[in-house]
Amino acid sequence: MSAPSGLCQLDHVSALARTVRPSARRERLETITTTIPCGLTAVMGPSGAGKTTLLNLLAGFEEPSSGKLQWNHTAYNQAIHEPLTLPIAWMPADFGLWPDLTIAEHLQATAPVGSSQAQVEDWISLFELHPAHRLPSQLSQGEQSRLSLARAVISNAPVLVLDEPCVHLQASLTQTLWKSLTRYWKEQQTNVIYSTHQPELVLGCANHLLILEDGKLVASGRPVDLYRSPETQEVAWILGATNWFLTNEQALWWGEELPHANVRPEQVEVLAASESSIVMESLETVGPLSVLELRALREQAAQPDAREMEVGPKTSRTLWVAGQRSFPPVGSRVRLRWLPLLLFIALLLNLSGCWKADEPRVAIAEETRWMLPADGPLVPAPRGLCVSPAGELLVLDTAGRVLIYDREHQLVRKWHMPEYSIGKAEGICVLNDGRIAVADTHYHRVVIFHPDGTISHIFGQEGKGPAEFIYPVAITQDPEGFLYVCEYGSNDRCQKLTTDGQMVLEMGRFGLGPGEFQRPSGVVWSEGRLYIVDAFNSRVQVFDAQTGKLLQNDFNQAELAYPYDIASGSTEAGKAIDFWIVEYASGQVTRLSANGELMGRGFAAEPLRTPWGVCYDPEGRLYVADTGNRRIVCWKISR
Repeated sequence: MSAPSGLCQLDHVSALARTVRPSARRERLETITTTIPCGLTAVMGPSGAGKTTLLNLLAGFEEPSSGKLQWNHTAYNQAIHEPLTLPIAWMPADFGLWPDLTIAEHLQATAPVGSSQAQVEDWISLFELHPAHRLPSQLSQGEQSRLSLARAVISNAPVLVLDEPCVHLQASLTQTLWKSLTRYWKEQQTNVIYSTHQPELVLGCANHLLILEDGKLVASGRPVDLYRSPETQEVAWILGATNWFLTNEQALWWGEELPHANVRPEQVEVLAASESSIVMESLETVGPLSVLELRALREQAAQPDAREMEVGPKTSRTLWVAGQRSFPPVGSRVRLRWLPLLLFIALLLNLSGCWKADEPRVAIAEETRWMLPADGPLVPAPRGLCVSPAGELLVLDTAGRVLIYDREHQLVRKWHMPEYSIGKAEGICVLNDGRIAVADTHYHRVVIFHPDGTISHIFGQEGKGPAEFIYPVAITQDPEGFLYVCEYGSNDRCQKLTTDGQMVLEMGRFGLGPGEFQRPSGVVWSEGRLYIVDAFNSRVQVFDAQTGKLLQNDFNQAELAYPYDIASGSTEAGKAIDFWIVEYASGQVTRLSANGELMGRGFAAEPLRTPWGVCYDPEGRLYVADTGNRRIVCWKISR
């Protein structure tokens, strides 16, 4: 077997169940071949899938019955760890505690040589294990679990193998403890392989995922990819509730072909539709999810009340929905709207600490932040941002307002969008003549305002044709006066338009390939080029603004995590020399050179949560819409 790639290589590894009768022996793991990369790798699967067996093999507690397992000891830098540490620390399924040692003695036994008592005390406090003189027999199951986990973590081993590390912990403690640990592991460059049944401990945290079923490896890859596009319904459900629509079902329920059979609850919107053939028969709330029972009528009839219809065969199904606050009445006709996958909640759990120690950081000379003014009882959050040539900051918020601040961050003007009850606008820019253009996202149009907030004109309607939009989300203008409007919603593209709404050309379409988009949520023009952030494909694509030709589909040479907006920074002779990007999933700001090279990562004094927009003013100030924290953050960038 050649030298392994990644952290560990499994080559046709199998493990037989232990039994008295050799003839009855069966495989607990069946011929697994895979590479485990450095970083955090999660192992998931139903009970009895073989997770514990795999971890026992990795920890050296068991030997494979066939095949080879080989560690790559050069894949991690041993020099960053304390001397005389264990190469692998293991948290077994039964905790493996020593019955005659106290909590403190457990941790002292595995702590690196030279560790102080104060360091041990810090770990005891983090894991909430006081008083530390107790023996394992005096601990609850949750405390035993925490002690076993703490014993492995404190060892500073370069590799940790953890069997269900949080299964017996309270939910509140799980979130705080796991967030602290994952941040610590990333800082220490510790490799962690852990099993879990909890998707929230995987999504937004692990960089690799293995899924087992009946002793077989049925899926592997990035958690985000397996969440979004699993190959089977069984794999999809392991990562959380989902709706699975086969190709021959999609037209009946959605009226169109979907990008994938897997439709997560946060991708569904249920709307009233009197002409639809779908009836909502019941609605229940299960935790954060709504569970609907739907009935699809095979035949259309003239009666307005579907409950009184006598029709032929009917098809029923359960639908899981997340994030929708109100629904049409039970018994009414509805239609389903497919939304692009956002992974809003899961990705926020642990990605805020993903900066790598060897990456440059943005030098921030000063940071200020403020909340937006209340709108009645609401405390709105900012979304779209832009800066005028005069240095005024323009903000779109979740109350449906346009807010304008002067250079001293004093609110000088505000007004509401003409309509905002069903959704809020997300894209804004100042035109060459001083007017203000807003991408009115959920009303499928562009609204042009005079500087005082009165409406100049409106163009656009719902559709996929020229100067029509599904969800217009980003807008900018070039020096010649042409607008560029990006939209998403299965018609992902960028249209070049005149200010009166005539389409000149279009760029891109929905998809994963070069020149294709999944939510093009930010756009900036520079020197005849359009730089468009392709959010769900986590990249920046560059187009020729005159021809619409794709120039570069992988502009960013640094990894991005759901880039949501882009702004040009400093300029020389009118040309941008750097770009600023906010990353929705990681809560960081990334600075790229004009060639796409990483110039730095920026972090706020208090972590950003789901940053939505970004802009840069002529005085060297960067503004970030810290949407999850409902505030605006301003950085004075050191030159």
